[in-house]
Amino acid sequence: MAPRSFEHPVSISLEELRVEPFRETHDVKGFDCGNGDLNDFLCTSEVSKYEKLGLGTTYLVHRWGNLVAYFTVSSDSMRVEYLKTAKSFSEVRELRLEAIPGFKIGRLAVDTRHQKRGIGRTLIKCIAGMALEGKVGVRVLMVQAKP
Repeated sequence: MAPRSFEHPVSISLEELRVEPFRETHDVKGFDCGNGDLNDFLCTSEVSKYEKLGLGTTYLVHRWGNLVAYFTVSSDSMRVEYLKTAKSFSEVRELRLEAIPGFKIGRLAVDTRHQKRGIGRTLIKCIAGMALEGKVGVRVLMVQAKP
């Protein structure tokens, strides 16, 4: 089966985006991705509490000075028992591990004014690069998806 092609081509490159750690600014208040929970996380004190408790790190994504997206990442793990049938993990299963180290995307949202340009796909590549650059072992990239 051939991979499904995306409806919208990527029209924005990673070079056009500036990814920086979260900081409260006036531009987060105008962010709207079309999902109230994701908007509220960024636009209320919840994101600051999340970071203070060490539950994840949030990054703001700007293009030409405008906030276009944000994402939150954290370390995580996946229990080996969930990977019993995955061929690519056959060697790992032999190592007597309880869990495989991973990198989780807890939130990823693109402002409605900038959707359907490939920003989300570009950020997934960026986040995968962040996981691989780390100084710790990472074997899986997980996404905590919302409908």
